[in-house]
This record gives sequence, structure tokens and C-alpha cells, in this order.
Amino acid sequence: MIEILSLAHLDQLCSLAESCFPSTSYSPSDYQYYLSFHSCGESDLDASQTNHYYLCIGDTDKNELRGYLLVEVLKFIEGECDIHIYEIGVASSFRKQGIAFNLLTSLFEMFKNKKATVYLEVRSSNLPAINLYKKCNFEQIGIRKYYYENLESAIEFKKELE
Repeated sequence: MIEILSLAHLDQLCSLAESCFPSTSYSPSDYQYYLSFHSCGESDLDASQTNHYYLCIGDTDKNELRGYLLVEVLKFIEGECDIHIYEIGVASSFRKQGIAFNLLTSLFEMFKNKKATVYLEVRSSNLPAINLYKKCNFEQIGIRKYYYENLESAIEFKKELE
């Protein structure tokens, strides 16, 4: 089941993030901030009174977090918004089952008809993620050389939602 994550998911989120990104995941206090700083639920994305918030959606099954997607949303006066994907993580035992794809398509559905543009960076060596973004019709818009701590480059992608 795809759902918006809350502070009740904090321990599972931290554990999953650490397993997906062992050397680069955010701290538990960062995830706590992100989970508590969202201002709205799926049903009232337009009603949010702030122009900046975080949204973390997850794929859960029997109260087990199998995957998550963490984004920052910046809303503009004209009703348009930019969405920056911070992380997509899927538990190793659930990879290659379409969970990341389902998380992305759920995000797209939440923001359809909102004139949103989704941005992300991905390690140039992360071919499964790059293939996923291409499958979701993201457009490559640039390369950031030496972006990561190990000096690996990042590929920048964007997708316009309609």
C-alpha cells in the first residue's frame, strides 16, 4: 500500500535508509524533521498554507516499510511547483518488483494538473536508477561533475507533470 509516511514510521524509515545508503543517509533527526515538516496530506496538497514542505511516501505491506520516496516541494504564486527528489530507497529483498516505479507514479498522480516539475540527481554509476527514470520519461538535463563525496558525477533529470 502506498501511503504518506508520518513520525510513526521514523524507526523503519531510518533503518531502511541506512541499509539503502549506508555511508550517505541522513541522520535520524533529519528524517524526523522531514516527517514532521510536511504540511498536508494527499487530499489537501493545494490547501497547504506554506510554499515549502517535505513529503515522504512509502510502500508498506503488513506494517513493513518496503520502500520510500522523500521529496521537497516548493510552491509558487501561480500554483506551479518544483519537486526535488531527495531519496528513493527500496529494501534489497523487495527490489526489482516495481516498488520504486509505483512510488514515482504515485507522486506523479498526487501532483497531476498542478504544473509541477520534478528534479533529481543520480550517481552516474547507478544504472538501475537511471533506467527507472528513463522509463518514467524523465529528461536528462545535465551532468554535475565531482558531485558526490567520492568525486563521482551526478546526472541531472527533470520531468514536467501535466
